[in-house]
Amino acid sequence: MRLFYLFLPAVLACIGSLYVTHDSHASDQFEGDLDSSVVAPAEAASPFAPDETEEFPEARTYGAKDQMHEIHGVSEVYKTRSLVGSKKLALTFDDGPSADTTPQLLDTLLKYDVKATFFLVTGKINDKTRPIVQRMLREGHTIGDHSIGHDDSRMQSEEKFRSRFLQSELTIEQMKDLAVTEQHLPRQREIYFRFPFASYGYQKGYQNMNVIKEISNKLYGENCINMVFWNMDTADYVSGMTKEDVYHNVKAYFQGGPAVTYHVEKDHRITKKPYVVTNPPRGGVILMHDIHQHTVDAVPMILEWALRAGVEIVPLKSIKEYSFEGKKCELKPEFRKMN
Repeated sequence: MRLFYLFLPAVLACIGSLYVTHDSHASDQFEGDLDSSVVAPAEAASPFAPDETEEFPEARTYGAKDQMHEIHGVSEVYKTRSLVGSKKLALTFDDGPSADTTPQLLDTLLKYDVKATFFLVTGKINDKTRPIVQRMLREGHTIGDHSIGHDDSRMQSEEKFRSRFLQSELTIEQMKDLAVTEQHLPRQREIYFRFPFASYGYQKGYQNMNVIKEISNKLYGENCINMVFWNMDTADYVSGMTKEDVYHNVKAYFQGGPAVTYHVEKDHRITKKPYVVTNPPRGGVILMHDIHQHTVDAVPMILEWALRAGVEIVPLKSIKEYSFEGKKCELKPEFRKMN
């Protein structure tokens, strides 16, 4: 039962992000490049850009209704509406660094000259993996925080969440500092966090989001830590997924067609389930994990297809919802001394 509970946040979090109709009889009609005959209706494919006056990250106070990603009322800000219908794709990878698979992925990204954002489990950063993180920064990628130990935030007291979040953020800042002092690189200004399991909300008398805002003001003197979710899920974390499954899932989000999602069995196992995407968003932020070999093997296939289909791979920081334009967001000197 505990295993089911651990996966439940991820399952619930992703349901609301799928623009799909389920069908177990997937066809081959969607092979090849983007085809206008399978484009979603105009009203679904239009760029639902947030209002120009919205602030990223949000300045508001979060309440009890803000929890568990999109399906429980998270703001439009975190749905990346500005990319819907744009034929633009932001690559994001969670749960690394892995000494085995992450270097392979970096080789592929370098070959194709595309940039990604890596959400790091900071407890995995050690003498063996630290050079991998520095390579990410040297090659122009962005790093973000994914907690110390892939923590389920909703299971933590405020004191524990606050302490571990602060420690993890300072580890990310230390990686940025090393890139400056040891590699003479410009310091990464962007500050991103992704909740493991997309699990956050109001519990035990506090709201995770409000604590993050408080810590941001403590560290940077302004509201800088931007939460990053996704509107495309490769389901690469599901048991039995292959590189072909991951590849077809990415394609389906742009042109419709057969894909694979997850299903929770009665015995709480999470298994693969085929479906058909009939209303693709045709642009957005995609969720992948660089700790899986099948994901790493799928990335060259995805990038080759993107070149043929005219899909542009864009860095997260170039997207309106995740831009740091006009923000200073510098770590205060007293915290830099702690690194």
